[in-house]
Amino acid sequence: MRRELTIKQDDFWRLINREQFLLHYFDARLRYRLPALDNECVYIQVNCNEKTTGEHAEQYILSFLEPKYTKSLSFPGNNKQAYCDEYLLNRLMKEYLVHIELEDKDNAHRLTFRSSSLTVLFLAIDDFRKTMSNTLASDKSADIDAQLALQSLTTNLESQLMVVDQQDQLDEQEKASSTRKTHQGKNSTPGDDDDEKASAAALRARQEPQLKILYPGAEISTRDVALDELIVKSKKKNTQNRHNSNRQETPDVNDNELVREMRQKLKGRNLRDVIIDGANIGRTYGNSEFSAHGIQLAVDLFHSYGYPDSKIVVILPAHYLSKDKDNVFPNLIRRKIVHKAFEQKIDDKNKRFYDDRLIVDIAVMRNGVILSNDFYRDLLQDSGDAVRKAIRERLLCYRFIGDNLCLPNPVSEGGPPLDVFLTI
Repeated sequence: MRRELTIKQDDFWRLINREQFLLHYFDARLRYRLPALDNECVYIQVNCNEKTTGEHAEQYILSFLEPKYTKSLSFPGNNKQAYCDEYLLNRLMKEYLVHIELEDKDNAHRLTFRSSSLTVLFLAIDDFRKTMSNTLASDKSADIDAQLALQSLTTNLESQLMVVDQQDQLDEQEKASSTRKTHQGKNSTPGDDDDEKASAAALRARQEPQLKILYPGAEISTRDVALDELIVKSKKKNTQNRHNSNRQETPDVNDNELVREMRQKLKGRNLRDVIIDGANIGRTYGNSEFSAHGIQLAVDLFHSYGYPDSKIVVILPAHYLSKDKDNVFPNLIRRKIVHKAFEQKIDDKNKRFYDDRLIVDIAVMRNGVILSNDFYRDLLQDSGDAVRKAIRERLLCYRFIGDNLCLPNPVSEGGPPLDVFLTI
């Protein structure tokens, strides 16, 4: 399934920070492109193997970026571990397609639930309440404040759910009444028409839009916002020369205020080495067809940040060197930026490559960052603490928008700014 949503550019980096969640729980991969005329929005393409899963991923994105309803739940700071259980919060976000944020300050500890549907929002909170009740009941160390806070939440939630149910019933009654008045329209006077219009306007103001996507675990009658207004028809792709499609040829794509600002922040500081996953960069830029130009763009960006050649390392399997249509590699190899990965010959036709292992090992030895969209899950399972720490703490994701290589700032949700991440 491939569909496109439209988001504001201000929301672009916020969404990138949720990419790993979308990939892990919805198997959704996101691609981005800029419109030809409008510079205030970005098109997102949600790629999923199953249509239903893709629709759920889209609905979660809307709850994250454009929630219609929010509800904050305060909790005692000494019970943070119980209330902020990562497994529980991720389960609720996946099942109810709500987004949950943690606000953890000195005097404020709260979870904020965000959704496009009021009913579904309360369903998620009710699930959270029941789970927390069982957790606190079995935890003898739970203090009285936590139990009182949960009891207060239960009372408020039940009263608010009653209001939602009453509103649903009122909406249905007014809808039925409006239908009856429509059939009697022939005998109505001009004054009656005005009353009907006013009643219909009030009804639309109270009603939520009809549900298009059924939520896992939600009632059949649950309603939610329609996606049609945000769907943008995707353009037909050219299957030939895919690595050159929709690429903007500019003299210097890094000649902009963001790059100059980052260069100024990094000036005079101790830079971390950047280890670039060459195969991942090349395939991402070429839309799964390897393009050496993507590697050149990555090297150029870090040069624009003030990096010397000695702090840029590109690891690449040897067979990609023959796919250099842009004649990029001879210069980069001469400058000792591009390096071939280990390989093992299995038989006359097959070889095994060890580029992932070499990339992470170099990052450990040089205390550097890894530029890749690969999660290296296989290495996480069978490696030592140093390798796992490098993958979890120093992995830098990226996106190509045309010929612009975009890096997140901050590097993750709640993470450090990019300039801090790139320095020791």
